[in-house]
Order: sequence, then structure tokens, then C-alpha cells
Amino acid sequence: MKTPEEILNECNRDLSYHHDQSVKEKLQELIDYIDDSVDGDGYGNGKYIQEFEEEIADLFGKESAVFMPSGTMAQQISLRIWCDELGTSNVTFHPGSHLEFAEFNAYQKLHNLKRIPLGMPELFENKIATASDFKNIKEKLGVILLEIPQRTIGQLNEWGDLVEISEYAKENNIKLHLDGARIWESQPYYGKSFKEIGELFDSIYVSFYKGLNNFNGAMLMGPKKFIEESKVWQRRHGGNLRTQFPYVISAKMAIEKNLPRIPLYVNKAREIAEILNSHDLIAVTPEVPPTNLFNVIIQAPLEKVKETNLAIADKHKIWLFSLKQAFVDKWSQAEINVGESALDLDLDEFKIIMDEFVQLLKQ
Repeated sequence: MKTPEEILNECNRDLSYHHDQSVKEKLQELIDYIDDSVDGDGYGNGKYIQEFEEEIADLFGKESAVFMPSGTMAQQISLRIWCDELGTSNVTFHPGSHLEFAEFNAYQKLHNLKRIPLGMPELFENKIATASDFKNIKEKLGVILLEIPQRTIGQLNEWGDLVEISEYAKENNIKLHLDGARIWESQPYYGKSFKEIGELFDSIYVSFYKGLNNFNGAMLMGPKKFIEESKVWQRRHGGNLRTQFPYVISAKMAIEKNLPRIPLYVNKAREIAEILNSHDLIAVTPEVPPTNLFNVIIQAPLEKVKETNLAIADKHKIWLFSLKQAFVDKWSQAEINVGESALDLDLDEFKIIMDEFVQLLKQ
């Protein structure tokens, strides 16, 4: 009998993310992309990296930018600098933020920052933080961090709400920082340019993997003085690597080749979600995904759904769901993040596969 790992490895399609590439294939793609004019860098100094920093800063309408190895580093640095400038350690963000659940409270441990709650955490399990939530905070704040979309629930603020949050922050001398790890995937929903989105925020972090299918890397943007301070903190964090050009080249290639494909991922996500929603045991949230990211709730016990998922994968060579226990007992949950791997998925075939999936669940 095959193991789950063997079945997964035999799959050549996936509802989420991108096609698998070997290390050699990834490196060959970089080699084919660059020419002899590309130079390296030393501790972030080099024509190629600095021109790329300027390119992304211009894209978002910011004065300056610095390439960093990770968003975890970039966001902690941004919060620290703004709080030092404003003389407070108070920040606020959604309780489902990456900073809160995936970084071992680094913002507290490394920078002595304090998250001011928006309210009882359970109230935000299935909702985003809006302007009214931020306005209800009574303590003095240094920074509001806004994640677009809120990854854990797949939702994002409406444009009018973003504008209201930005105006409130400016009026009250609070810095507004964008966790833009998935801003590339959110831009089609707003129909605004990246510069128009950027104008609402004092500082911005963007990621170069996830939807862009790059190795890794991040960019932090803001005023020139802010970025110069960021470079000092980058060194303190051990993030000013001896050379960064392989990651920078990959990021630039991703912007040129993959950023134009993001709207395709978003449209495909909505088509997939519509098919999933048509089954009585399955619900998609948000019902109409605003980005390529959404959650699937399946009204069946986790072990039963895992068994069914493996059966479908073994037969059709498609991996549907990476599953976990849902918030409701005896229900299951999965996150779908549509990328290159699902673009060629035939929707008529997918309907047949999902009909079979649900029938197996009911047996």
C-alpha cells in the first residue's frame, strides 16, 4: 500500500501554489534570465541591487527602499523605528497577524514593543480589523500594522475603509505600516495602482515569493531617513548579508515574469471557489474570494476527509487539500492559495472530480 507521501509525490497537479521545480531548474532559469551586464553586490552595495530598490520604491511611490532577506526582519524593524521616533512602545494589529502567531513574539522579545488589543481575540477569528476598531483604542499608539489581505481569514479591507484608517492615523500622529506580503495578489481587487495604495501608508513591506514564486526576499519602503535607519537595524539583526544578488535577481525576474500573471490566479481562484461552493458539504470563505487566497470548510471529520483526499489524489493525480481540524468539531478546513499549478486545470474535469470527492465523503 502506498504511503501518503508517495501518493503526494505522484501528483502532477495541485489546487495551491506553483509547479515544483528542482534546484537545478530554478538556478538554470536565473542563468537564462540574466546577461553579462548584471553585477554582484557587497553588503547591499551594487548597481543592480540599488537600481532594483529604486524601481520598487518608485512603483509604490516611496522615497527609498532596502532589500532584506525576510519580511519577519523588515516588519520588526519598521515597528521599532516608528515607535522610537514617536516615543511609545505601543503598536496594534490583527490578532491573526504573522507577528503574533508565527514569530515567537519577536516584536516583544527583541524590541520591547507592546501589542494593544483591538478587542477580545475571539471576535476577530473571522473578521478583519476596520477603521472603527482602531478608533476604539484609547491608548497612545505608535504604529498601526495592516495586513492586506488578512491571511488567516482571506479577507481584505474595502478601499474606503483603507482611506479612513489612513486619515485617522495621520490625524492622530500614528504611523501606518503595510504588511504587503500578498499585496500583489490584492491589487486587482482594488483596481488601484500600487502607487495609489502606497500613498495611504508611511512604510511598506512586500514579499517576493508566495504569489510571485521567487526564492525569498523582501523589500522595505518609506522615507529616506527611515530606510537609512532600517539599514542599521538590518545589520543589528544579522540581515545585511555579504552578498544578496542571487535573491535580488530572482526577485526582479519574478516581478517581470510573474507579476502580470497574478490576475490570472485571482480569476482562477474564483472559478474554483464557485465549483466548491456548489456542493452541500463544502463552504468557501470568503464566498467570492477577493484574492487568490481562500479557506474551505468541509462538513466531515478530519480523518474521513484526509482518506478521501488521498483516494482522489491516487486516482486523479491531483492534490486538492492540505487539511486541518476546523473550528467546528467533526468538520475539516483547508487553505487554498491558487498559483501556477492550477491555471491549466480544466474546470469541467474539476467538477467531475469534486462530485466524486463529495460522494466518497458521504459513503
